[in-house]
Amino acid sequence: MKILLDMNLAEIVEEFALINLPKYKAKQVYNWALRGVDFDEMTDVDKKTRALLKERYIAVPAKIHTKLVSKDKTQKYLFKLHDGNVIEGVLMNYKYGNTLCVSTQIGCRMGCKFCASTLNGLVRSLTPGEILSQVITANAENGGTIDKRQVTNIVLMGSGEPFDNYDNVVKFLNLVNSEDGLNVSYRNISLSTCGLVPEMKKFADLEIPVNLTISLHSPVNERRKEIMPIANKYSVEEIISAAKYYFDKTKRRVIF
Repeated sequence: MKILLDMNLAEIVEEFALINLPKYKAKQVYNWALRGVDFDEMTDVDKKTRALLKERYIAVPAKIHTKLVSKDKTQKYLFKLHDGNVIEGVLMNYKYGNTLCVSTQIGCRMGCKFCASTLNGLVRSLTPGEILSQVITANAENGGTIDKRQVTNIVLMGSGEPFDNYDNVVKFLNLVNSEDGLNVSYRNISLSTCGLVPEMKKFADLEIPVNLTISLHSPVNERRKEIMPIANKYSVEEIISAAKYYFDKTKRRVIF
């Protein structure tokens, strides 16, 4: 089955045309999906269409399985995916808005010694819609709508290395920024990487102006090699050079 949120509105229109559904129904269904609503609850969509869609698509691929709230109102989510896998997310409250930390992979293969995400290796990468669904679900959980979002900022700092899931992460960024979607400004999004230099440069060339955060943990190459296997491939000097290239291309800040 296909994940509906893997597609943008134009792609859904094309997809629905293949099963003889008109353009207006694509818009109806997409608006419901952006609110985290499953097919059965799409009240202005007729039952026949809902039944047809349920046979072919997944509307909400990430649902809240467990929610914990701390004294400072930080919310920690365990999202259960449509295939039974689980990932974590955290919603943090600040004066300037609410920031959601999302995962980009189930597990991770980077092998950083200080990170629990890598303990069982990489299970699989998340699709664009599975990443987007974390934002949609957290937004809905806090009473947010498409026009009045309760998730105002996004950081890609959960489980997984975003640049190890490059294509899906880029598609997610385009989806979440789209005027047909949640319309989150790129400037309100931060992406964290352990330092995959080729992907950093490739991403810079797209000139998507998100904030880039680099998990350096040590400026000393030999020390970094002890705790981060990726350091055996890319030196601190190469990472800094790629970071400068990213800044020159996007004019967005890079944080170490």
